[in-house]
Amino acid sequence: MKKLLFMGIFAFAVSLSVSAQGSLSGRVYHCANMMKGEMEKIKSDFNKDVQKEKDVTAEEKKEANQIVQAMMDAINTTMTVKFLSDKELELSMLVKYDDAKAKANDVPWIARKLVAGKLKGKSYTKKAPYTFDGKTVKLSNPKTKQEMLLRLSSDGKTMYFTTEKNKTIQLTRTK
Repeated sequence: MKKLLFMGIFAFAVSLSVSAQGSLSGRVYHCANMMKGEMEKIKSDFNKDVQKEKDVTAEEKKEANQIVQAMMDAINTTMTVKFLSDKELELSMLVKYDDAKAKANDVPWIARKLVAGKLKGKSYTKKAPYTFDGKTVKLSNPKTKQEMLLRLSSDGKTMYFTTEKNKTIQLTRTK
């Protein structure tokens, strides 16, 4: 009898833990700088192009490299997914440009204004309905209305989003 009671309690506890893992409500996943890899590639490509130039002095090449690095340091792109309930989430993609940081690193005025103009309006925060099948979160992109898929790791601590360009963004669970 005690063995049967113990097995029943154990089964109940396991079912509670499984159902707790099935709900994403209250969870928050965040990626601190999702464009870091792309920014490094842009810098690398730019430096290759500059190195090919024959009419540019070594000092000018060094200065161009410093300006590109300063611009990269001034731009930060974050992505946050907050699960508001079992059916709705909030997706935030924020592009932050720190003009004061770029100015402090001697980026020319025209370059700063050009980048600020290009990045204006790129941020958004939207609520969206979603479905969850245990591994994959499916939602419609609030901006493009295209379907987005977010894959959840087996331990639930990481979520992955693959872009149209096959770049995978890793979001870490913060709550």
